[in-house]
Amino acid sequence: MRKLFSLVILMAFCWPVTGFALPIQRVISPKGIEAWLVTDPSLPVIALHFNFRTGTVNDPEKLPGTARFLANIMTEGAGKNDATNFAALLENNSINMNIAADNESFGGSLKTLSAHRDLAFSLLQDALNTPRYDTKAMELVRSTMLSDLRQSLLHPQWQVAHMSRQSLYGHHPLAGNPLGTLKALSIIKADDLEQWRRDELTLNHLLVTVVGDISADELAERLDRIFGNLAPVSQKQDAAPVTLPDHGNIAVMSRDLPQAMIQIALPGISRKDPDWFAAIILDRLYGSGGFQSRLMQKIRVERGLTYGIYSQLSPGQYADTIAIATSTKSSAVPDILTIIRDEMIRIKTDGITKDELNDAQSYISGSFALSMTSTDGLAQILMALRRYDLGIDYLDRRNALIEAVTLADIKRVAERLYKPELMQIMVLGKDVPLPDAKKIPAPQTPDGPDLVKAIESVL
Repeated sequence: MRKLFSLVILMAFCWPVTGFALPIQRVISPKGIEAWLVTDPSLPVIALHFNFRTGTVNDPEKLPGTARFLANIMTEGAGKNDATNFAALLENNSINMNIAADNESFGGSLKTLSAHRDLAFSLLQDALNTPRYDTKAMELVRSTMLSDLRQSLLHPQWQVAHMSRQSLYGHHPLAGNPLGTLKALSIIKADDLEQWRRDELTLNHLLVTVVGDISADELAERLDRIFGNLAPVSQKQDAAPVTLPDHGNIAVMSRDLPQAMIQIALPGISRKDPDWFAAIILDRLYGSGGFQSRLMQKIRVERGLTYGIYSQLSPGQYADTIAIATSTKSSAVPDILTIIRDEMIRIKTDGITKDELNDAQSYISGSFALSMTSTDGLAQILMALRRYDLGIDYLDRRNALIEAVTLADIKRVAERLYKPELMQIMVLGKDVPLPDAKKIPAPQTPDGPDLVKAIESVL
């Protein structure tokens, strides 16, 4: 650990101020599989990240939860090893393997000591190509997922998030529950999982990044072993892009909670947009910068209406959004909504100061290095570059892009993004004084189907 820390500090001082001169190599395997590699033999560790451009958004319409089920079962036995043997091999050889699925991605990571690379890569190959779907493992995963889903359905944060998804995405698959449904999880079979694996885990969807004690030549050969037997191209059509609402919406579900929960969403900005860094700086000053943000100062520090409030840019493959979330006593909800709107208008009208711009630029430039503190962290950053198509030279250009943002850019982007009239406002709480809001009646029983039906019948 001390050696790793020293290496990170050394790298931090060696990188030029204008960028991060990492020697990223583009590796192409004999079968044409591409990976981005940073070779670092100073530590006997290899970190591999993989991602498929698919996810729960491409679950079968009648079987939501299929992608997550598959991700969970892949490490519960594969190839010749059942769940017990598979877990023992990972643990006894200090191999860390994770596979997960979310709305827009299916992927994971592998971290291993160089000495155990053969075993580690072999286990990942088996997990992706020959998961076992043993009955005992299937039922264990099913039981765990059903339990997690039931708990999430009762949680206020899930409830208000589901309201927001419905309001934003309508009938698009993104509007559904990424965890699946109680009905679907109860009937998903091994054949359903295998069909999704064959259809969606294809080479045209695949991205790979690697950092650590491995050469380009060796990685090229390993790529074909691990991924080379996957289908080259998916035969299924991906979900269509989302058209976000062109009008605002406000809805309240009556629930007896200690504090009302507020979740707001409105159209955002693509990660590849030339205005991205102006938007990031703007968002930090508006709501994502903790006590340095306008929202925290106005709502917590000056008025004491909440413990915390944040905003966040959320770019995606299907839709780009801005999210704002907080909680407060029910009687304060109208005041908080007014401040949120007023601060959007004020920052559009008055702009920001030069000092605010300089401070935000310095923070965004400097904090990035803190995420590059391990082989695993570097591999994750490389994956982000690939997922958002930012280019292999992005790290060399990043600081210059941040420093190029001007006060005029901030004002222009604020006018482009901050449109209070488009806000989708969802509130969960008791006796919330918003007379003009759509009222979602509290479900008779707080279980999933009843709750979802209550929300969808109004939005």
